[in-house]
Amino acid sequence: PLEHLRTLLVNFNQLSNGQARHWINVFASLPALDTFGLANNSISGIPAEVIPPSMETIDLRSNPLGCCTIIQLRTYPSLYGVEFYYDNQCYESEEGGTEYTPLVNMAEIYLGG
Repeated sequence: PLEHLRTLLVNFNQLSNGQARHWINVFASLPALDTFGLANNSISGIPAEVIPPSMETIDLRSNPLGCCTIIQLRTYPSLYGVEFYYDNQCYESEEGGTEYTPLVNMAEIYLGG
């Protein structure tokens, strides 16, 4: 059902309170996959039946090693056969604060059968 997948647009916006906000917009033929909205490591706007059971969230903002948040999403392969990852890149600024890159680097997109 994902043969009509046209665009995977990843935007990264920094909230005024310094927390990172992530948005993944998936334009596909399935209404349930139109938009994935992830903010503050929570999932909103996704019907319960498409929330992947194997979701793994690693939040390094509470880790002294860094501030990056890495979220891995795996949809049900039997339903959609799609697997994608995204990772927001961040680094320590010269002033000692945290700087965020404006875009998220997309690692892999798999369209299964």
